[in-house]
Amino acid sequence: MYFQRGISPAGGAKSFAEEGVMVKYIAVGSYWLGVVCALVSVVGRLCDALGISFLHIMTRGNTIDIRSFLDAGLLFLFIAIASANYEWMQSRQRGS
Repeated sequence: MYFQRGISPAGGAKSFAEEGVMVKYIAVGSYWLGVVCALVSVVGRLCDALGISFLHIMTRGNTIDIRSFLDAGLLFLFIAIASANYEWMQSRQRGS
């Protein structure tokens, strides 16, 4: 019932506002996590180019290295872009 378009739960205006705030927090948080991961991977690449051992965390499987931080940075930045686009589309539909 609640998942159909046009039917909003009790306090619908409040839940839309809370959803918008949460999406903005997700977008901002994932953006900054992505930036930090990207910076760590760039510093790691520079250290690798200079011949300095930067970061190799051993786990039971593969090691966590520069490529892991680069992949995490891309994932967080894609989440930030998707969250910002979702909020933009929702604000356009609400007409605000």
